[in-house]
Amino acid sequence: MSTLSLTLQSTAELKMGMTKPNPPNLHLQRPFAAEEEDAQIRWLKVASAIEATTLLLLLCIAVPLKHLGNWPLGVRVMGPVHGLAFVAYIWMALQVAIGARWRRVDVARLILLAVIPFGGYINAALLSRALHNRSIGHDR
Repeated sequence: MSTLSLTLQSTAELKMGMTKPNPPNLHLQRPFAAEEEDAQIRWLKVASAIEATTLLLLLCIAVPLKHLGNWPLGVRVMGPVHGLAFVAYIWMALQVAIGARWRRVDVARLILLAVIPFGGYINAALLSRALHNRSIGHDR
């Protein structure tokens, strides 16, 4: 008997009440989803720290060297590095926020703090706290 005929036969039996549907095993599916979400939040925390570090390197070292030391190479190098880190961070933040169905105010905070010096470190700390709260069951 082919798979299609088995499927049609099972569907017909189900409609006639001859068999009961197997309920999905939600207990096995939920921890995997939660573990994956935790892993994504950990990666977002790392990306936040990288983005904050590149911003500080750009603002505190490269820009002063350009204007005070007449050495524009630092900005030419750190500008694109920070730009790439910023775009990657925003992309990751939106992916995690959409997947986890975060509130808009939390997403706005993630983005706003990314453009403020030292804000990425605040984001990393807040993400660590969110992970801790999830691990002890306050946010699941």
